[in-house]
Amino acid sequence: MLKKWTKRETPDDKPTFNEFAREELNRPEITANTRKTQKDALDKLDRFQEGITFEELDAELIRAFDRSMLKHGLRASSCNKHHRSIHRYINLAIEVGHMERGNDPYLSFKKRKETTPERMVLNPLELAALESVDVELDTPLYMAKSLFLLSCYTGLRFSDASALAPCHLEETDAGLLVRMRMQKTQDVIALPISKLFIENSEEGSRPEKLVRELLKRRKPQSKMPFFPVCLQYYNRILKQLGTKAGLDKRLASHTARRTFATMCARAGLDAPYIQKLLGHHDIGTTMAYIQLSQQQLREGLEKANWPDAKREKNNI
Repeated sequence: MLKKWTKRETPDDKPTFNEFAREELNRPEITANTRKTQKDALDKLDRFQEGITFEELDAELIRAFDRSMLKHGLRASSCNKHHRSIHRYINLAIEVGHMERGNDPYLSFKKRKETTPERMVLNPLELAALESVDVELDTPLYMAKSLFLLSCYTGLRFSDASALAPCHLEETDAGLLVRMRMQKTQDVIALPISKLFIENSEEGSRPEKLVRELLKRRKPQSKMPFFPVCLQYYNRILKQLGTKAGLDKRLASHTARRTFATMCARAGLDAPYIQKLLGHHDIGTTMAYIQLSQQQLREGLEKANWPDAKREKNNI
């Protein structure tokens, strides 16, 4: 049986942890998607116990909160995601002096082991099926198809692809370039879309053709995004699009980014290049995006040029 946590009286000039976290959640630099994720975690903490003082925010309470989430059917991965959000606000509380570093309850808390999820990607045939879906212009399905294919072709996150506007496009001698500040990392990316997904030199690249079609419907240098849509609505329409394309996979926004990474690997791009295109700071994150089949692994191994002592000796 879980311990019943009770609210303690706090001095008038010191907020509870719940109040402090809610106030910090309103900081303007937090992106909309991050704010939604962190709000979800704080909502769950509020339902578990309101008015938690900084003094009672200890490892025992965090473990009880963890058990409560599991009791309500959350998986280990979801629990750990909410713990990361809560821990972020504990670190902020430590920074401003509401708590001592040594009193961080997560110092002695062990997160639950997560099973490796199956990361969905589209293979070339499935991507072709999606490309061939006939949808009417200026409809939600047209928007979802264009946005999803753009992410498949460029690897842009939903937050960046949905914010893409004519003002982010530059004409160069080599073709179109996307230059924009990524919302998640705040790094500036210069993406040569004319060099991505090239079928042949006459037809050019698939992302450039898609973007040029979009440009016909917007004023040059306009700051109005091509796809002003929220993530929840987009994912809902994507499911309809996948069904219309005859896919047995349930499409989601991040499927496109994983598909891009995997296609790049199949095209022979080395991991550091894929990392740069995706805008990752950690190569390990990039590798998690790449999903290769056993056949692709065998084909790669057959092309490998393994070190040979005799050959090395002859080269000396």
